Amino acid sequence: MHLGNLVRLQPFQVSGLPAHPALEGVNDHAGEPASNGHPDVLEFAGEVLKQADGFMQGLYIAAASQDHPVADDGENNKPAEDPRAYDWIRKSYKTEAHTRINLFQRDINSADLHQAVSVKGPIPRRFSEADESFLKGEKWFARISTHEDAPKEGTASFDEMIAGLKRDHALHEQECTPTLYDTNKVLEWTIPPEAKVDRYYEIEMSIHEMCHRMPSPLQDRVFPVLIISAMSSPDSFIDVQLCLGGLEQVPGARNVLRKDVVVGAYTSVEAGRRSDGRTTWSMAVASDAKGILPSWLQAPAIPSAIAKDVGFFMEWAKNRRAKA
Repeated sequence: MHLGNLVRLQPFQVSGLPAHPALEGVNDHAGEPASNGHPDVLEFAGEVLKQADGFMQGLYIAAASQDHPVADDGENNKPAEDPRAYDWIRKSYKTEAHTRINLFQRDINSADLHQAVSVKGPIPRRFSEADESFLKGEKWFARISTHEDAPKEGTASFDEMIAGLKRDHALHEQECTPTLYDTNKVLEWTIPPEAKVDRYYEIEMSIHEMCHRMPSPLQDRVFPVLIISAMSSPDSFIDVQLCLGGLEQVPGARNVLRKDVVVGAYTSVEAGRRSDGRTTWSMAVASDAKGILPSWLQAPAIPSAIAKDVGFFMEWAKNRRAKA
């Protein structure tokens, strides 16, 4: 099992991001200017996308393996299974937008996390003692659903999914999600649409403050994230939201400075793949809403919440069609 050092719930510090005029003067954990320079924007985006793709590949393998378990040959001899087949465990399913949504869970222990983030790799991480709380373990939840590639009631075409999930992701997520009331764009990197790294192209990269309304008496939450999206082929796209730290130093950030909200953490990966007239839509998330709500109390609500997002998006696509 290989875990990347970047697609983690542990906040990635803004001081380690690619150069941007708004990040000049941003300090690292110790209050010192970033000492190792800034990575190239395409190299950084490519490495994040590659790690996210690899992480999701394990989910696809687990889903296929658990749908069709490897049988023995009658003499108790089983062919070798992919070691990732049971990294993710199918826990249940929900029905949204007339579609079965398979729900999975993956628990990553502290030892594996420490090993993953300690790998130098092309893009190193910067650490502080505060990061240790995120390395006690990660609990990931995921969903997979399959939809007819058609612009009609109860589903969406692959092009509609690209328009709503890959392009301007934060804006469209706000339009889809009832509790999401602000997605303040703090900054955006200008990447030419023809730029390509590895197999990724049409790359978008920006920082947002994702603000969610919470039921009383809980305080609202703001999640600082770096969003990177790209096409990986004419029939596949991927969108990554990385939890960020240190955003309060960046001009344009406003919600992380508010006293009436709690700064939470989440990292997610969302992907779409088209084949034979159908689109497989998958999403995985690890989160910690912080505040007085313990993580063990947060976790049971996440699978239902991410399943409902499918219905929200299909309703968004229907309304968008009606306005066209």
